[in-house]
Amino acid sequence: LKEEDTENDTSIAYQILEEQESKTVNIADWFNAFSAKIKSLRNDESTKKAILLSRFQVAISELEYLGFIDKRTRKPGTFRRIIHV
Repeated sequence: LKEEDTENDTSIAYQILEEQESKTVNIADWFNAFSAKIKSLRNDESTKKAILLSRFQVAISELEYLGFIDKRTRKPGTFRRIIHV
């Protein structure tokens, strides 16, 4: 992947997180919104799901490392927002 293809993945994932009103977000819903946003930005419906999933996973890892989210919730498959801006 080229750098310009992945430079905004973390910011896109964060923008989608900020659109959620609840404290927890379902990871499947978050990924679906992320992949739809990436496909609409690139105007390319042929982007492989495996590539989108790996880009999403990197973005989520960066947000977790920075302290914006925490995956330790009571419900499996959800993330908890820590920082509200």
